[in-house]
Amino acid sequence: MQREKILADINGFFKVAGEKNCTLHISTYPRSAIGFIRSFAKNLPNETTLRVYAVGDEGIMFDCLNGVMGLEKAELAAVPYGRTDNFVRGFGKDKIARFRDIEKRQFPAPVIPMDVIRCGANYALSSCVIGTEAYAARFSMQVYQNLEKDKFSRKLACSCLNFLFYFWGWFAAILKKKLQHQKYSVNIDGEAYNGTYQNIIVLNGKYYGSGMFAKKSTMPNDGLLDIFLEKSQGFFLTLKVLVFNITGRCDQLPQVFTFKRGRTIHVSSDEPLHISLDGEPFFDSKFSMEVLPGALQFVDASVDDVFVKGDNNK
Repeated sequence: MQREKILADINGFFKVAGEKNCTLHISTYPRSAIGFIRSFAKNLPNETTLRVYAVGDEGIMFDCLNGVMGLEKAELAAVPYGRTDNFVRGFGKDKIARFRDIEKRQFPAPVIPMDVIRCGANYALSSCVIGTEAYAARFSMQVYQNLEKDKFSRKLACSCLNFLFYFWGWFAAILKKKLQHQKYSVNIDGEAYNGTYQNIIVLNGKYYGSGMFAKKSTMPNDGLLDIFLEKSQGFFLTLKVLVFNITGRCDQLPQVFTFKRGRTIHVSSDEPLHISLDGEPFFDSKFSMEVLPGALQFVDASVDDVFVKGDNNK
């Protein structure tokens, strides 16, 4: 029912606005939006600004980001309807509703330069997590996917249960001793930080996972990544760490976290890497990340007053 209402609102808005160079794509499988965006961009008149509205969860946001990266005169707008909406939440929980207002907020809103994490051939806005947190994120996603197969169970898969599923996955992850005490080779801006870690958390946005944030001062447009190397620890200390993660106080646990700020990070291990890139699961034996300062033009619908009127070429 919500989907039909959202689609009606979108179609109604562009019809009233008189927009001709617009189309609607519904993703039926992961990554389908990437090819669609690039194909659509090729057919636009020269000097046209392409604005992509990512309507949905973080998976849609991830696909649309990877679709616009590398295109000239491209902008990305986030219209959040996910379980966590981590990147948009960084603008303030009270402003999430503004990002859902396409007519009065998104369409006339200004764009601001935003940093992007490049991870090989993929791009991310919020985070890259390696270790038990990545396992928990994948576990939570699988639970939701199974629930959504059944109409009745789909009603149970509401956002209020997200942290419960995430905690369930986190608990399952810390029981895997090999994953909890995995040895990593880590290099940050040319300096080695090799060791045994439970998690490696690389943040561009403030929030990650199930609405957790390791440090309150993390900013997505400062040209640097916030990197947390979480040492392996016992079960009860791990519970304490989880509480500090929820409240943005990881910097108050120096005995557990090594905190660095940098531009590049390279990670490898003899064991498979469990990776969560903006909530999307990946597996590899080595992984490299770098920050691309101001690489994305992001539509800031959170501003208190919108002065910039929409361009008919968007």
